[in-house]
Amino acid sequence: MLKYLLHGIREENGKKVKKVSVKVLSDQLRAKIGFEAQDCVLIARYLIEKPGEDGKVESSKSNGKSHEEACTLIRKELHSAFQEAVEDYSLFNGLAITSLLTRIRDMFEEHRIELATELDDADYEETKTAKMADIYRSMKMIGIFSSQLDPDIKEFL
Repeated sequence: MLKYLLHGIREENGKKVKKVSVKVLSDQLRAKIGFEAQDCVLIARYLIEKPGEDGKVESSKSNGKSHEEACTLIRKELHSAFQEAVEDYSLFNGLAITSLLTRIRDMFEEHRIELATELDDADYEETKTAKMADIYRSMKMIGIFSSQLDPDIKEFL
């Protein structure tokens, strides 16, 4: 995912930008993923800024640039910061997501109405959301057992 974001960060001559600023990363997040502007700034600041021991970040204003333009991180360090931030998550590319969604759709095709009804009946507060434990319980009620799911699908779910 980071490669996808960083691919568009290049100088006018096409060379990779060695230092990525909060502003540039924020703009990429907005353009390529479509997050809200404020969320993009917060994510970029989280990855790039290095707070001191007191937890504060020194302002990086210089040469008339704003903090978001002046605060930068070397591309390789940004990659490391990103890996640290998402190490507990599995990142799937578009092809993997399409493949997994197709497999899930095929598995649930003949039971989808029953599963939707079961989940709707269990939604007492009408939030239209369910915990994974509730989804697995509803699946079990209609005869789909989570133990039958392969590990890739379980992880994706």
